Amino acid sequence: MIRLFILLAVVAHSLQSRNRDKKNLLEDGFVVVKNVLSPGELDRINITANHLVNSDKYQHLQEDKFTGSLIPLAKDSRFSELIANPEALRTLSELGLKDIKYMSGFVISKPPGGPSLGWHQDGWYFDDIAGYTTSPAQVFAMWYLSDTRVDNGCLRVLPGSHVKKHPLHDKLGLAHSDEVRSAINTNFTEKGWEDKIEHKNVDGSVNVMVTAGDMVIGDARVLHGTNPNISNERRTVITVWYIADFDKQSEHFKSGVRKLSEKSGRDLHTWSEESYRQIEHLLPGKSEGLVEEKGKGNLNEFDHNLDFMVRTSGWAKHAGNAAKKMYKGELIKRLGGFKDSIKKMYVEEF
Repeated sequence: MIRLFILLAVVAHSLQSRNRDKKNLLEDGFVVVKNVLSPGELDRINITANHLVNSDKYQHLQEDKFTGSLIPLAKDSRFSELIANPEALRTLSELGLKDIKYMSGFVISKPPGGPSLGWHQDGWYFDDIAGYTTSPAQVFAMWYLSDTRVDNGCLRVLPGSHVKKHPLHDKLGLAHSDEVRSAINTNFTEKGWEDKIEHKNVDGSVNVMVTAGDMVIGDARVLHGTNPNISNERRTVITVWYIADFDKQSEHFKSGVRKLSEKSGRDLHTWSEESYRQIEHLLPGKSEGLVEEKGKGNLNEFDHNLDFMVRTSGWAKHAGNAAKKMYKGELIKRLGGFKDSIKKMYVEEF
């Protein structure tokens, strides 16, 4: 009987903890789940990531010191273990994120002395209803391969900025553009980048310091960046992009997901049958006409602003017409009980 009570207490605590995590994800736009990777899994992933980062073959994907490396996980089939990690997928499900698909993933390694990664959000679908829903349509799962601190470039986040306007939304340039990256292929020590709004400390932001093996889950729309790595050690994170409730999303959104999946996954054809089968059920399907068969297209692997992407939220002053129209339409729906005059005044504020 005592064992039963202990078991029930453990289950109740686990449910309470996961409900709190779900609330944090929805309200703050991110959550840290402790100890998801085992030491053995962490060691294997570290070996694979270091192999790619140290390879001469991928030095062209490490030219931007603000981001660090940006090497697609499709470059090495050993990442199948992480992409399809059962504990990670179970955690996403417990957070209310069902029908998960894998879109893309990257080895992002910031070298010693690397500058801060500027404030940005990774949503690209602000002309779609998915850009304005409470529950995330796209999330990142970040796996830091070493303990992170402020001095070695830990993540920083603006809680709540995924679902409500922040003053930064009106000031930031296009996410992952050369302008925001502060000029790829230039000497990052050049004076001036520290003064850009993208690299400034912002009131209300939080530093997210984690232990190796923890899983940071975040809404693609939340404003985030990193601190500069002023330590003498490399700081590496594996970022995996998952899509939630895939079948329920619009065809427009799913089409974009397939294009991005195929762009970053052009090397999946080189994987062993065993590795490919491990993630096959998570793939969103083929796109039409984005890349040539078997990864032989000539797309720029470092280009993360494709023509179909709408990266600026409809509530930003410089948003495009499609994003503004979608945002205002969704806002009017949510204000359905208000009188027309009040709705009109509130909507026109944006």
